[in-house]
Amino acid sequence: MSIAFSVLSGPDTGYAQLISPGTHTIGRAGDIALTDPQVSRMHATIRLDARGLRLKVAGGEYRKLAVGRRPCHLTMGASRVEFRAIAASRLERPLDSSVLTRIGVPALMCLVMTPLAWGGPAWRWAMVALPAVMAIAGLISLRARRTAKAAARTLPLAAHEVLLAVLLGERGAHTPRVPRCLRRIVTFEPGEAWSLQGESAPAHARWLAGWLAGMHAPDVLSVDSPWVRTHHPEAKARVRFVASESARSPEAGEVVITIGAPLPWAAPLPIRRGHRLPDASARFTSTLAAALAESAEGSALPTTIALADLLELSAPAIRARWERPGHPPGPAPVPIGVTATGPCQLDLIADGPHALVAGMTGTGKSELLTSWLLALAATTSPRHLTFLLVDFKGGAAFGPLRRLPHTIGVLTDLDPAATTRALTSLTAQLKQRERIFHASGVRSLAEYDALAGPREPLARILVVIDEFQALATDEPDLLDQFVRLATQGRSLGIHLIAATQRPAGVVTPTMRANMPLRICLRVTSTADSADILCTPDAAALPAIPGRAIVASEDATIVQWAWAGKLSDVTALVERITATWQALAGGAPAPQPWAPPLPRHLPLAPDSPSWGLIDEPENLRHAPYLPRPGHLLILGGAASGKSSAIRLALTQRLRDPAARICLIGGDDASAARPGLIGHIPLTDAHLSRLFLEAVTSEPGQLEVMIDDLHTWRAHLDDAFGIGSGNDMIERLLRSARSVIATADASVASARWAGAMPQRLILPGLDPMSQTLCGLPHHSALAPHPGRARESYTEREIQLSFVPPLPRAASPDAGIHASAPDAHSPVQALAASPHRFRPLPTSLTCHSKDGIGAIAPAAELFAPEAPSSVLVIAPAGAGRRTALHTLREHFIARGFDVQEIDPHDAASAPLPAPAPRAPARPALILAASDPARVSFAATGALAQLKATGAVLLLRPHRMNRIAGLAWPVPSWVYAHTPAMNAPGRGVWLDAAGAHVIQVAQPS
Repeated sequence: MSIAFSVLSGPDTGYAQLISPGTHTIGRAGDIALTDPQVSRMHATIRLDARGLRLKVAGGEYRKLAVGRRPCHLTMGASRVEFRAIAASRLERPLDSSVLTRIGVPALMCLVMTPLAWGGPAWRWAMVALPAVMAIAGLISLRARRTAKAAARTLPLAAHEVLLAVLLGERGAHTPRVPRCLRRIVTFEPGEAWSLQGESAPAHARWLAGWLAGMHAPDVLSVDSPWVRTHHPEAKARVRFVASESARSPEAGEVVITIGAPLPWAAPLPIRRGHRLPDASARFTSTLAAALAESAEGSALPTTIALADLLELSAPAIRARWERPGHPPGPAPVPIGVTATGPCQLDLIADGPHALVAGMTGTGKSELLTSWLLALAATTSPRHLTFLLVDFKGGAAFGPLRRLPHTIGVLTDLDPAATTRALTSLTAQLKQRERIFHASGVRSLAEYDALAGPREPLARILVVIDEFQALATDEPDLLDQFVRLATQGRSLGIHLIAATQRPAGVVTPTMRANMPLRICLRVTSTADSADILCTPDAAALPAIPGRAIVASEDATIVQWAWAGKLSDVTALVERITATWQALAGGAPAPQPWAPPLPRHLPLAPDSPSWGLIDEPENLRHAPYLPRPGHLLILGGAASGKSSAIRLALTQRLRDPAARICLIGGDDASAARPGLIGHIPLTDAHLSRLFLEAVTSEPGQLEVMIDDLHTWRAHLDDAFGIGSGNDMIERLLRSARSVIATADASVASARWAGAMPQRLILPGLDPMSQTLCGLPHHSALAPHPGRARESYTEREIQLSFVPPLPRAASPDAGIHASAPDAHSPVQALAASPHRFRPLPTSLTCHSKDGIGAIAPAAELFAPEAPSSVLVIAPAGAGRRTALHTLREHFIARGFDVQEIDPHDAASAPLPAPAPRAPARPALILAASDPARVSFAATGALAQLKATGAVLLLRPHRMNRIAGLAWPVPSWVYAHTPAMNAPGRGVWLDAAGAHVIQVAQPS
């Protein structure tokens, strides 16, 4: 359902307008304009949507208007207006409620009484016959009433009803008709002469002229008046309105109506009793005249015209136009449709250089752009004209046009980063052209093309925006930049075509001032038409796809050419592409900017570059080198974080003086020569020792961390919540540089401000991306290694470094069990690593040591203690540790005495056994943590208070009191690295050492 707005009385009497769904303003400066001086500029606002028609007076609230079976009348200033529902292009007449009472009720009574009368006495059938007769009589009267209403609807009387009938396409009859307010002696046959007299004669004459013009086809009756004219050479009669002072008697085929003083040969126009002649304003006749003129002009046009009928589209014809001699480079005039006088051509340079296109859904806006671009492509080669297509409705509007050789890019709302890059590149292209023109001594591209001699070719760039209202709503800054570029690039070869469905409120004064070529298909309201053409004419165009008004210097109704079905368009695009390949040997069209960054970039040998950085403002790609200092690389899963660490490691190891430690990473990277250490993410004890070393050597060590967030989580698990942040903060203060990869969770850490240099990889949601320091509009391409600098927002493609082949790590010699070889000791001694994880198993000669200790995994042979107490839970390797200790100390010449754990709990230490001179004695014992903790007397109590202690898996036991040596708090830290059998902490006078006990050889 739509709504018709009409003015019943006032200065605009007879004016009418169709209201489309949406919000409209009524007033002297509103979408629905009134000339009543008592009406304010923005008098009222109406909204038509699924909730109905609502009205809001300035400063008030919306209230619903009851517009249904009956129209709604309101007073605005000195004008009385009407809102009426219309449907199916006719004034809406809902079903009368009398249908129910006149037909429904009697018919229902008849149906109910029929079973009762069946088989009963005859008088019962009278009870059935009576309601049946009533239903038939009601049906006859209702049909007669509907017929009368239909006749009244076919021949409207009031001025606004006449105008509505014309706007709805219900223009007049093909037989002479007379308004029902006039007597039957008036037939408007040739030779009649009538007069209108009195003060209201001009208003009555305007109404009658409009009624006759609107209610008759021109070939039946034409009108010649000062307000509205219709003409047809074969008209049966012509009604001429003339002032009494200059009136003359009717000529052949003519009816004369005089206005003013009475004349002897013109009788007063007879009016039926009880009727009066309606009034009409000058605005009624002007609006009616415009609608009739457009209807007459449009009726002479075909409903469809093929582009192939206007332009030869064969491959030889296309090539001939591209190579036409003696024609300046650039787009030539192209046929785009037909007018009432013949084919219509548009010259983008002369008629433009920029164009504005509008049209509601279903009017052929996308087909218009397709046909126009195909005509331009078939007329001008890609050397001289290129297309940049912008579609913020998903990118499907241009379809096969993206495969044209002229197309240098398709920008969509799905990739806002590409749109921003294109705008930056276009700005740089304009500056480059300005420098070229200045050096050549010319002011425009036309003058540059006219220069003789060799020169750098410059193609014109046509930017086409489909649905710029969506662009203006979602990215208003982008639209302003496009318009500003087109304004500045008028003489530099930049052209703009902007299309939309609803121009109201979107077309800015800047666009109106710089886009002289206007093309308007059918729109929903006169306000939309006025925004494009400054006239309401496009709202009255017939619903024919491709029917448009083209306005440059003059406004012309055009039937736009149709390029054909999708298969036809695809075939034409392929033909144009094949022609260009044959002409240019497959070379691409000239690009106004650097190509996009590659999706995959291998590492260049002997190059310090980390990749390529896109510099659209310089129209180039440059090598990327991060600044000295800390670097934080943030990204999601499968975004290339590990490859980035391998890249950083590869490039920094080129410096032989670099002292680099890797935390995390793969085993192959950890085995690379040149590293001073490798620390697994889960080894909290080795991380602690490394931090102590970094703190003692400030500004000396470089650190690379793969998955910083995981390392922080393991430190928190081991040493308590917040410990990870504390240790990372210490690392950033002391290390020479830290290069780390992480997810977005670390971006808000308190130490993150110390790493302002950041690379943002893909895989992050918009909120995380903003948290990392990158604006939400800086979208990232979902390619591994594609990054953006947070402080410049430039796009970077990092070089890809594949994982190295898995090689034997430096621990291979330690893990090997060859009791007769000295390779384990040699491997440990030859390793350059200062920091390396302890092996999970170790075999060495008994006299070389009892195992390996952190941080360098060196073999450990303790000083000679008086006793050793092994404290370990079940399954921690207690028996193996006792065996290794016994074999080691025996090999060193000790007289070893082992105490049974069950006896040691209560019995005192045994007296030393007789031993050979110069052989020191050593007591070994082992027990579980609970027994040792509760031992207050006996051998266990004496051993834990006097000798060395080996704690295996200390994170699985409670703190043990009464030990001879102080136990640091980190000993009981929960870390997965301590779960290996034989892994523990050695406590003696020299301190506490994390140890991996060797297996006996």
